[in-house]
Amino acid sequence: METKLSFSTLYCAHFKCAPKRFEKHLFWHCLHPRARLAALVIRLFNRGFFHDDEDLITEIKNASSFEEVNHQINSHCLPPIPGGWLRNTGKVRLSKTKIKKLARELFKPASP
Repeated sequence: METKLSFSTLYCAHFKCAPKRFEKHLFWHCLHPRARLAALVIRLFNRGFFHDDEDLITEIKNASSFEEVNHQINSHCLPPIPGGWLRNTGKVRLSKTKIKKLARELFKPASP
């Protein structure tokens, strides 16, 4: 029986990061690029601002297929206005599209 590797295991192998740094590494990797500086400042003063993003990372880290990651992302519930303008218009949040693209790549079958 084939054992499937988790999203976090594949991610850490691909990016050569320690498993204990997975959450932090994925957060910064999948944050909208133009929002990184703002996110750094926000994290200093309001750590809870990214609670929903951190919850999503926790939900997907043990996924064993692209379909599972995709399902978790699509079913991840966010409050009506989580962060208002900053999260919605300013895109100071994780890019779900980037996570899906990354998961699709990591779970892609190896070429013979």
